[in-house]
Amino acid sequence: MAEKKIVRDGQDTLNSWIAELEPAIQGFFNAVGPDLQRELDFSPASLDDLEAWLLEHYPDEKVIYESKPEGFGYADQLLDTAYRYAAETMRRNIEGSFWGINLDHPKIAGFGVPRLHGPEDNPFSAAPLVGAVLRRRTSGMLRSQLERLQSQRANFYRGKRRAVQVRTPEAREVWLSEVEEAVGFFLNFLPQPLVEKLDFSAESLEVLEQWLLQECPDVHSADHPIAYNQRPDISDGAARYVGEVFRRHCGGHWEIVVHKPPLHKFKYFPFVHGDRLLPYTVCPVWDIMAAVRDRKGNKLPREFDKIAHKMK
Repeated sequence: MAEKKIVRDGQDTLNSWIAELEPAIQGFFNAVGPDLQRELDFSPASLDDLEAWLLEHYPDEKVIYESKPEGFGYADQLLDTAYRYAAETMRRNIEGSFWGINLDHPKIAGFGVPRLHGPEDNPFSAAPLVGAVLRRRTSGMLRSQLERLQSQRANFYRGKRRAVQVRTPEAREVWLSEVEEAVGFFLNFLPQPLVEKLDFSAESLEVLEQWLLQECPDVHSADHPIAYNQRPDISDGAARYVGEVFRRHCGGHWEIVVHKPPLHKFKYFPFVHGDRLLPYTVCPVWDIMAAVRDRKGNKLPREFDKIAHKMK
């Protein structure tokens, strides 16, 4: 089956797939013509238009079984780019999602296929769903799946909708295991001139903070992406990057307290804890929120300098 024909040569393959995502989608837009292109605006409603096109353009399911010798997705180019559009639409409409890939557990469904990840939700792949649309010839499947995932995420961010929290031992293990991978995804979606300056140096903390202030012009706005988690891909990705800068330069390790006892200041929030020679504790999520709230432009570098001074 084409949706199972995948390449399993690691992170480089996924990075290439991500880099080719927007050009592939633009190629799909050019191929389907202006009428459909006007409807494909990455909104949830656009999935209905995509689905109607799929059912009309592919009268049977044979196309999904054609083998693709290399890469992810489908052998039929139009179907492959249509799947990418569906996948990217879901990513843009599901809070905190980012691309990932499972290359460690072959027995788990979706092995070797790009999937959407979040802080607690189960990873999801759009490729089998597109195939199911053509097999079942049923309308509304794409949008229904998106709404289901949105509902799951809304429940996760209920209440004050503050920054990402990790509340279960299982989620803790997943979060800690994906630090480096998630930082890579975060950097993939930043402007290239900015990425070139984010080299995990102490100086890069000020660069990142300035960018965060530009992304969050009004801390009191309901659209404020850090405080109200409209963009947890920013808050989570930036927090992981900041924590890695501290960890790489000052030593220590990531930790998350999820147990009810004992009480802990950073309960449910990832933090970097120093070793015995330098017993510091930094919670990057809190520091980023403070930096955006105070708007001085030097909160993160000052925190780093205080710890670095202790090392001298």
